Amino acid sequence: METIISIKRERRQNKNRGFSLLELVLAVAVFSIGSIAIGYMLIDANNSAQMVSSRAEAILLSREGLEASRSIRDTSFSDLTDGTHYLDSTSGNWQFTDTPGVIDEIYTRTIAVSSVDNYTKLITSTVSWNSVLGSTKNISLKTHLTAWR
Repeated sequence: METIISIKRERRQNKNRGFSLLELVLAVAVFSIGSIAIGYMLIDANNSAQMVSSRAEAILLSREGLEASRSIRDTSFSDLTDGTHYLDSTSGNWQFTDTPGVIDEIYTRTIAVSSVDNYTKLITSTVSWNSVLGSTKNISLKTHLTAWR
């Protein structure tokens, strides 16, 4: 009788060992999946923060381009020549140039000037950059400037 009882105990113990191994494998799998998901969320949050920061800076640079064009208009409306230009302020005043200027080694700003009529120009300030995901992004702002003097 004791032999039968001890055999039943051994079977229960062996059965429990199988469940323990299965539980261990499941626990490792759940932990791995959870760790990978948390890691992905952290990386994605970092990329999103960088994209938002880059976009905000590009908007500010585009606005600066419009203000620089306004400054050029205030100096002389005839300096707002039709075409695509870059900006330069090394002389202390804003002026158009044909030399591309890369800002912070990331952004490229262009100013497109087109005539609406003899006294009105359409100014489009466009900032381009490569995002952290490798795609090219653009921000464009527009305004009309007139010969008000």
